[in-house]
Amino acid sequence: MIRKTNPDLLIGFMETANMPLLFAALATGHASRLTLSVHNNPARFHWIFRVFMRLAYARAERIVAVSAGVRDYLVDQLGMPAGRVATIHNPLDLAEIVAQAAEDVPELHEISGKYVFAAGRFVPQKDFPRMLRIFSRLADQEHTLVVAGDGPGRAECEALARELGIANRVRFVGRVANPFAWMARAEAFLLTSRFEGWGNVLAEAMACGCPVVTFDCDYGPAEITANGTCGVLVPPGDETAFAEALDQILRDGPRRRRLRDLGREQAKSLDVRVIAPRWLEPTLSDRTMDAGSSKLTRLSRLEGGAHG
Repeated sequence: MIRKTNPDLLIGFMETANMPLLFAALATGHASRLTLSVHNNPARFHWIFRVFMRLAYARAERIVAVSAGVRDYLVDQLGMPAGRVATIHNPLDLAEIVAQAAEDVPELHEISGKYVFAAGRFVPQKDFPRMLRIFSRLADQEHTLVVAGDGPGRAECEALARELGIANRVRFVGRVANPFAWMARAEAFLLTSRFEGWGNVLAEAMACGCPVVTFDCDYGPAEITANGTCGVLVPPGDETAFAEALDQILRDGPRRRRLRDLGREQAKSLDVRVIAPRWLEPTLSDRTMDAGSSKLTRLSRLEGGAHG
């Protein structure tokens, strides 16, 4: 296909695409037109693959990291040339998200009362068992935890909810067609991942006006929330601190409303109309901030730089 179409630009999205595309670009003499992108935490890749990245990825013309943390790892730990590695955050189609968030979803009528929301694959990276343990610690007993998604660990989580005595307050709704409608009506969105590369669901929840509570894991949540300005950032792995932070945010209506507004404003810097043009830049500097960086700085000043 490369030989036939002679493309101006080749872009590989994530490692399963990066590897074959890199070999194909080298074989056809198109490495000077190749961009590879890294969308998860490279520290969690198998060591053999990290060796391959160190040896091969620098053959591409440019490398895009989904977050500044991922970029720093690529440059500092894997020795990739800083001048050809930049951060381009994942974009949001804000118009579509806002439209879907306003839709009426019949399944939502089955949830009685207020709820907090989480979504993702039931895999070790997302660590839903830790979320269930946190939820069991809450002093608040009025809210339901709604978890959307599926995966190999779902049955284990359902069993753990029963063991913790919270099965009557947890709803596992499986895959949902419109998660944005659920986010828009939730009191908070929770992320308890062990690691991320970025954390799309946090940005999506903020775009829906849903306050987020997240572990400050590597990498992404700190960048998405502007270091806790636009969301509640909890030290990694501290379940007690997470439960206390969630209890506090559920009791503090004015703070939730403030975070809803700040989150929506922050999401504007991730709109596809802001992010997409960066993929078309003919050259790449060693910038690590996206086009919305000035907006993030402005938000930090509005909140006095305080962490949530």
